Amino acid sequence: MVEIKAGAELDRAVAEALGMIFDVSDCKVELLILSEEDSGIAELVPFAPSKDLNDAFYASEQAGLFTHNRALRVNRYHWEIIESGDPLERVVSKGDTPALAICAAILTLPK
Repeated sequence: MVEIKAGAELDRAVAEALGMIFDVSDCKVELLILSEEDSGIAELVPFAPSKDLNDAFYASEQAGLFTHNRALRVNRYHWEIIESGDPLERVVSKGDTPALAICAAILTLPK
């Protein structure tokens, strides 16, 4: 597994992997999201799944990352996304933080 680092480059890769509409400026990523009021107005909102756990979980929901047999766990040294199987489990991704583990797992999903 390749070690990944938090930052705009990883955030952009996650947005691209999810097919999201985004803009990169000043070393940050912003997503184009429809406003919650159903007004049909779109706005750019900051998106940093490699650093912000809320954004990482939002991305995981969009990707359908967590299923009945895929979960996030911590061991002594790092966070992992694991996939349970019969008879063994496999590590899908690892990261120093839960957000990095989630981002790495999203990048491994088939398109």
